[in-house]
Amino acid sequence: MKRDTDAPALTFKFIVDDGHFESNQQQLTGAQLRTIAHIDPSLQLFEEVHGQGSDLQIDDQTVVTLKEHGETHFYTMPRANMG
Repeated sequence: MKRDTDAPALTFKFIVDDGHFESNQQQLTGAQLRTIAHIDPSLQLFEEVHGQGSDLQIDDQTVVTLKEHGETHFYTMPRANMG
């Protein structure tokens, strides 16, 4: 029986703003995305949602599932100052 250890590891690709990144995990938390993409803590992170509806705000504890094919798109915005 052939073992799966010879199979290439899957790589999941994602974009934050104009930067391209990869992960060997399909599910990542917002905190992991911030670490991989070196996102400044003063910025909010959003996942682009195509079609009707709003884009999703990604908090540090939010778990996102990266696309198996293609790239999952995220963007950052300055945090809103209420005052």
